Amino acid sequence: MTIRSVRQEDLKEIARIHKQAFIGRGLSGYSDRIVAKRYELFRDTCIFLLNEEDMINGFIVGGSAHDLAAARKRFFKENLALCLFEAVMRPRDLVGRLKGLVWPPRPVENFPAMQLLSIAVIGEARGTGLASRLLAAFEARLPANCTYALSVDSQNRRAIDFYVKHGFRLEAISHPSLVFAKVTRSGQTVMNGYLDGA
Repeated sequence: MTIRSVRQEDLKEIARIHKQAFIGRGLSGYSDRIVAKRYELFRDTCIFLLNEEDMINGFIVGGSAHDLAAARKRFFKENLALCLFEAVMRPRDLVGRLKGLVWPPRPVENFPAMQLLSIAVIGEARGTGLASRLLAAFEARLPANCTYALSVDSQNRRAIDFYVKHGFRLEAISHPSLVFAKVTRSGQTVMNGYLDGA
């Protein structure tokens, strides 16, 4: 198993994994091309890691709220016409796609400056500990005593259980999402009650 930074040539596979993991949410209804363009903007300014064995089987992305927001804004500025074109050409879920495209999540008061945006693994890798290893690698790149947060769909029980298991606390409800936060300690992360030196 190798956890490394994402390279340009990985983006097509990242898009495929995103669409498999986030069915019906976010940009999953758009083409691989659009999803890859979105993730491309996180490569240089955010913590963007993947796991590679014989193939890429999972990824995680996050960073400062400022950098994530800037990448999102740039994505919309550069790709809005293409996204609208795809939405119109594939009208099956036009309203849902447009809503996911143009309405950002409602801001949460006092949201930490660092955020986890996405973590995804392929179906065959679920339950293997891969997501936990990706999370530990992400946290190892955060400053000591850093509070970071994420939002998750309130109906995504598997993800909620995963985050609670890894020490996240529910901080806010921003319908239809739940906001969780966690603090890293002294360059080490607390995982299941044990210090992990990752």
